[in-house]
Amino acid sequence: MNQPRKHETGGPPSGLGELLAFGLQGPDAWTPEELEAALAEQISMPVEFELSALKPAEAKALRACAVAHGLVLKNLHDLFHHPHPPLELLVMAKEFFKANSLRPHPGLPAEVARALYYLTVAVALLRHHRRISTLSDAQVVSALDWLQQQRWVGEDLRQLAAEAAKQLHTSAGKGAEGA
Repeated sequence: MNQPRKHETGGPPSGLGELLAFGLQGPDAWTPEELEAALAEQISMPVEFELSALKPAEAKALRACAVAHGLVLKNLHDLFHHPHPPLELLVMAKEFFKANSLRPHPGLPAEVARALYYLTVAVALLRHHRRISTLSDAQVVSALDWLQQQRWVGEDLRQLAAEAAKQLHTSAGKGAEGA
């Protein structure tokens, strides 16, 4: 009989719990080496190829955003390391990877989609000091901690997560001092 999947806390997955549940090991779990290869492929894949996975209106909006900002990005690596990536582009990427983390896509492990989702949130915090997610500070810090613990994620991307977590801790400390 098919039992509903439960989050590690014992309850049904929902919201962040559902997103995190995809990181739990299952019978078809990917090895760290496979995750590392899938992540490397995703962040180095030409952006134009990724546009094929978007709805036509979203692909058009993405192209318009890049043109409006005079932005030439070859791949997600360029986006994550750009000093001023367009916020709209980060939001589009976040939505794409959120959807793919909740509905596994062949060839894109849910863990990789989840890592890329968290990275877009981290980059928006770092480069724009803006939240593009409804996750609480504690949930974002937890997600970024998870990301930093994944050895299949490159050092440069784990560093982005660490910087964003530090920024959240610093801003939380400033908020507490002013209270």
